[in-house]
Amino acid sequence: TGPVGQVGCLVARRLGAGVIVGGARDAARLEAMRVRGLIDAVVSLGQGDDDAALKAQAGEQGYNVVLDPLFGPPAEAAFRASAEG
Repeated sequence: TGPVGQVGCLVARRLGAGVIVGGARDAARLEAMRVRGLIDAVVSLGQGDDDAALKAQAGEQGYNVVLDPLFGPPAEAAFRASAEG
């Protein structure tokens, strides 16, 4: 939800990303990004089981790309919800 994440979303959109999902603990900032068109879907993290929340949004296909400049447990959960390959 910070500057690096927002620029990452803009770049992904410019490069033709189909669906951009924002995941963070700050629901208000996520919603602001969604309203501005930076992201298409929101996953609220830090509310319990991040793995389950990310996998539920990703579905069976999983995520193709994960951008998390801070790394840590949320990034690890996103990687586990990613597509193989």
